Amino acid sequence: MKRVLKVLNVFFILLLVVGCTTSQSVTQKLAGEYIDYDDDGDVNKTIILEKPKSGDDTSGNATYKLHDANDTIYYGTYKVYENSKTVVIEYDDYSLSGDSIELTFDLDNNTLSDHYLVFEKQ
Repeated sequence: MKRVLKVLNVFFILLLVVGCTTSQSVTQKLAGEYIDYDDDGDVNKTIILEKPKSGDDTSGNATYKLHDANDTIYYGTYKVYENSKTVVIEYDDYSLSGDSIELTFDLDNNTLSDHYLVFEKQ
């Protein structure tokens, strides 16, 4: 009986360790590069969400790039709101400081979207 309890104890500890190491936070899953394509299939805009510094953090650094003649790039931070399935990017650049964009995320389809743009994760 004692031996069975030891085996069960080891099994439960292993199960706990494996279960804890395989789960990722929503913010970690969202981190990556997202691209919006125009009607011709060319890259229109890119959003990069950097992985958070700690595993349970819900925010990180963001880059928003317009693929225009100047390849304009805006830097900022993002915050994930899991309950409403939204990501809010707030720009840090002096020209846009305080401005923000709110996107809805879909983990199943690996997309970020607003009213008319859809960014696909690469």
